[in-house]
Amino acid sequence: MSSRAKDAFEVIILGNRCKECGLCINLCPMKVLETGSKTNKKGFYTTIPAHPEKCIGCSICEYICPDYAIFIRRLPEGKSIGKVVWDGGVDIYEG
Repeated sequence: MSSRAKDAFEVIILGNRCKECGLCINLCPMKVLETGSKTNKKGFYTTIPAHPEKCIGCSICEYICPDYAIFIRRLPEGKSIGKVVWDGGVDIYEG
């Protein structure tokens, strides 16, 4: 019986596209996402990948986002990571 490493994913959120609708937060089966404390250019509190280590790569958040603000990428190895991308930088979240 071979042991398989846990899959790793990158949860990417485009901060200025988020409109704080909450669909992704409510539908994530693993509770990876939360409302952050930072507002974007439109004044909305942006969703953050607070617990990227819990991501299973189902991509429900990506499919449900009406503003195409979330993307899930499988990583070749390592541990899962979350990012909120802003015009001038990136906020990193690690579990």
